[in-house]
Amino acid sequence: MKTALPLFIITVLVTAAIAFIHGLTEERIKTNEHAAYTAALSALVIGIPDPVFSETHETGNRTGVVSYTLVTSGGEFAAVVINVRFMGDQGPASVAVAASTCGSVLGVKVTSHEETPGLGANAAGTDFLSQFTDKSGIFNVVRTANARIHTNDIIAVTAATNTSRAVADAVNEALRFASQLILKFYAEILAEG
Repeated sequence: MKTALPLFIITVLVTAAIAFIHGLTEERIKTNEHAAYTAALSALVIGIPDPVFSETHETGNRTGVVSYTLVTSGGEFAAVVINVRFMGDQGPASVAVAASTCGSVLGVKVTSHEETPGLGANAAGTDFLSQFTDKSGIFNVVRTANARIHTNDIIAVTAATNTSRAVADAVNEALRFASQLILKFYAEILAEG
């Protein structure tokens, strides 16, 4: 019982110190997180001059399209960044897709995955993801560069066809969502007159 009071006092003092330090650093942490997030988004919207990002809008979905961020440039709607959660070959994964207002892919980034290093994880690399850039429509994954390639054929990562398809399906889902969002945006503008 004699040790209970000193332990209680120590606990209260440590809790107060942590709360005080949290109060001092909370705003700086938020600022740094926002700067990192903005830098990551900026890397996706290549070609959009001086992009300005809206707050992230959550969809409430646990899988599929989970959130999106509108991008403006010069005060005009320029693009949207869509975050999609999906199942890769080895587990859950997420991808961010930036789409222009005309529906073409500006950039793709795999933001998380559990794929095998050296195999499925290669689907998060720029060699694979750059195949989507400046294209629109529905993407189809083919296994080999020797296959007859159409405009929207994406060459799978060697030994990771399932992961490649999962990423392409997520990009397709993001583009479907983007087209609906863009149509809604322009319909509202037309309705305003």
